[in-house]
Amino acid sequence: RTEEEQEESPYPENILTACFYDYFPYEGYIDTYEIDENGITTVWEEWDEDEPDYLFFAHQYLRPCSILTRKKRTNGDDVYSALMLNPPDTTSYPEMMVPISEHRVVSGIPRKAITFVEMPYDTDQHLKSAFRHPIGIPDSMFPFSWKNAITHEQITDLDMCEMFD
Repeated sequence: RTEEEQEESPYPENILTACFYDYFPYEGYIDTYEIDENGITTVWEEWDEDEPDYLFFAHQYLRPCSILTRKKRTNGDDVYSALMLNPPDTTSYPEMMVPISEHRVVSGIPRKAITFVEMPYDTDQHLKSAFRHPIGIPDSMFPFSWKNAITHEQITDLDMCEMFD
């Protein structure tokens, strides 16, 4: 839903809209930008239709976004415009952070590049009452050949049938 649609029918408070987007710093080579009276640069760019498929599965490209518009293409597919926001984890990929002095608006985003994520620390695993207990698995459940704490001499001394029991 766009920001306007969410005013009438908002998503639950624990849900964020997120977009897969590969940020690159603005360095003057994008000709569609504007600088407002506060010094904020708004950069408009078009979604690259040839984005590689790994972009849609790599966590580092997932960032919160605010859907601004939705349009129908001639083939019937919906495409979106979105304001890209910074992810909550700012330390893992600092080069992918949109600077405070910049707004990045991307148009033509396909539906497959937009998803929903839970707000950080809002999942049940973060409840104080969440069940946490080490799950012990007996060594006898694993084939001997999987156990890496044995020496080469021990392996050569074993009967081949014994290794796969």
